[in-house]
Amino acid sequence: MLTFDLAPLQRVQPASCYVSGVQPPPGPPPTVTTLRMEAVLFEGTTSSLLFDTYDTPQRLQVGEAPNYFWPEAISAGVKSGSTTSFTSTESLRSVGPAPRTSLETRQFSTTLSFVRSGSQASGTITIASQYSCVDTGAAASAQCPRTAPFAMDAASCTVTLPFTAQQQAQVPLWPRPSAPLIGVPQYGVFVTLPFVDDPTCYRDRQLPTQQWRETNQPRYRPLQPTTLASGPALQLGGGRNLTMRLGDAPQVALGEPLLATGPNVYARTTTSTSVGPFQSSRTANETRSWTVTFPFTPANGVHQGLMTVRSQYTCVDSGPQLSQRCPLGGLTDPVAPDAATCQRALPVEAFLLP
Repeated sequence: MLTFDLAPLQRVQPASCYVSGVQPPPGPPPTVTTLRMEAVLFEGTTSSLLFDTYDTPQRLQVGEAPNYFWPEAISAGVKSGSTTSFTSTESLRSVGPAPRTSLETRQFSTTLSFVRSGSQASGTITIASQYSCVDTGAAASAQCPRTAPFAMDAASCTVTLPFTAQQQAQVPLWPRPSAPLIGVPQYGVFVTLPFVDDPTCYRDRQLPTQQWRETNQPRYRPLQPTTLASGPALQLGGGRNLTMRLGDAPQVALGEPLLATGPNVYARTTTSTSVGPFQSSRTANETRSWTVTFPFTPANGVHQGLMTVRSQYTCVDSGPQLSQRCPLGGLTDPVAPDAATCQRALPVEAFLLP
């Protein structure tokens, strides 16, 4: 159980934390001074810290800087003696501030030191929220504002929150499969979704101007080996699908078990067909499919490897009429929003749950 001191968020921040560059007068005394949450520390070749983000505020206000996004988990922790250090960064790129077409970046960084001392621990978490803007052309509309009005969160701020931790008698139930099998090992799995920087993964073959860039920000799901009528399988749990979007390619929603396709290799393919694209009032034949392949070979309760995900879209004319043909693309004949194919190998870490 972690208890964070939120006082540094309530106090007057440095002037750089505000768009005007001027510190506002102190506000009323805070009504909430601490944040308590459950967390699970997984120790392996590297370490991962999983937060109970179901009840945790998803965002924290840091001055007037962009709202800080609380991570679901922080992975790749480096252990040195009784201290494990974690770092992570993610950012959002977008066009603006409206109606301008300059390029804005909002970056969120997290640095956490976890110092153990028996059943207790302490440390600090430093959260940084930064805003930056870059001109995209010579025209005034393509340049960042030089004078007010600026974007409402055009500020940068860094705050350090101290915390204490108390080890609980047992691991919380929420990291586990919803229907665990007695006598069957249960694992906690972290899947990292990196930024898709391949232009061919987007429908217009260009990198979009608005997108998330995730670095060392894994998704967590419990995993349990099981046996179905068709043979061995792996079941991802947690009550939610593991959803992934690779560029503009069709969304992957992994909820059904991965079936064994070979020794220690599991996979699942899902295919759907429809008539469209409906955005163009077409009746061509669309096919969306995705395949997830996951070699799973835990040793001493730990697994590190890759999960290969491929998502693809295809369109075939259903007749000679224009309304039966697939769009050609471009502004005058746009294709479906997910008319792209993309494949990525995603880093995976798994730890045996106690």
